[in-house]
Amino acid sequence: MKKIVILFACALAFVPGLWSNEDQNPASQRQETAPLSIQVYQREEIVPLLPLLNTWNTDAFGPFPYLYAPREDQLISMADFAYVNEKNALVIVAKKGEQIVGIAGGAPLDSFYMANHYFTPELIKSMKNKEYDPSDYFYVGYFLIAPEFRGDLSVIESIYDRLVEFSRSIGKTQLAYISVLLADNHPMKPDVFSSPEPWGTAITGFSSMDLFTQMQWPTYQADGSIADQKHILQFYRKAI
Repeated sequence: MKKIVILFACALAFVPGLWSNEDQNPASQRQETAPLSIQVYQREEIVPLLPLLNTWNTDAFGPFPYLYAPREDQLISMADFAYVNEKNALVIVAKKGEQIVGIAGGAPLDSFYMANHYFTPELIKSMKNKEYDPSDYFYVGYFLIAPEFRGDLSVIESIYDRLVEFSRSIGKTQLAYISVLLADNHPMKPDVFSSPEPWGTAITGFSSMDLFTQMQWPTYQADGSIADQKHILQFYRKAI
């Protein structure tokens, strides 16, 4: 996604009815009762997952508010190579039986690959100017839940707990993510929408860092066209 993959803080309270798919087929219902498994991948283990990560991000961030529109022939997002190259990065895959129900990825905010290939050195300087220490932070690039499991706290909390556990194990004291800022009267905003991520709904307690960055990615337009468009994104954090 553009130079990074981004996250959205949904302003809605956590309402399972908005996060659940009520029209599940029998196969989906069987998967709901299957045991949950959580697998962590690092470095070269992530490489076979790159097409999967690209597909999940394309599907999740295509609707409002991200309106992400990569080329149809894109197989891999270059942004995900930051997770392959960074030794303290990880990708988490959650499954119910054989069905993937959640994916999350992240890396230390102060790593070389995050500062130079995901964000920019100028952003890290801006953090320091605001008296934030980047070495304290683990950045969660995306935290995606399959639509029919967005009301399943066991899935969401299991992934989140693993993110916290890993972050603490490498000496981090804060989790961070970013959200895109779009006007409430944006012409492509639906009357009701469900964020693919649980920030601000099932996972709470994050606060604004008063830190912003500008990113550009191919964006769906109201007239059906696609154009490279700049977006403003805001950082949020939580002590762990």
